Amino acid sequence: MNSLISDYKELIVLFTDKKEISALEFETEFLKLFKSDKSCDENFYEIIKPLFYAVEDFCSDSEIREDDDLDENQLAEAAKGTLDKLEKLYIADDKNLQPVKDETNIKQLLTELNELINNLPLLIDRIVEEKLNEILPVIVKNTLSEELHTLDANSSKAVSSKSQQS
Repeated sequence: MNSLISDYKELIVLFTDKKEISALEFETEFLKLFKSDKSCDENFYEIIKPLFYAVEDFCSDSEIREDDDLDENQLAEAAKGTLDKLEKLYIADDKNLQPVKDETNIKQLLTELNELINNLPLLIDRIVEEKLNEILPVIVKNTLSEELHTLDANSSKAVSSKSQQS
């Protein structure tokens, strides 16, 4: 397992599950780990960043804690949320962090679905145009044929009427 993930997970578990360290100790150790972290993995940073902000907002002294500061329970909840994300979104190998294949596939499928949705109006227009090109000549032919037949019938009546008058 990647040592970076392992170190963060172990620290979070010591604080939230095993309760072997206090919130103050967690804060100190987390900041040490965060500052020593030389990784440039953007996906990992996006998961850890909210916990970093939670640690920054943590205030152990209830007498000076402001409304937007976090208490120990709120910090523990933020840490658990980060742990859940780490466990769900990453598999670790010795070289680097990679999103779980299923997560990548889901993102790819959502991208493809979005493209299909965006192209749907164009596809509908093309199908309608093809169908109109198929049926329009038949409609025009039938309509013209009926009109010509009516004209021809009217012409025949007019000729017949003139010949009877003569």
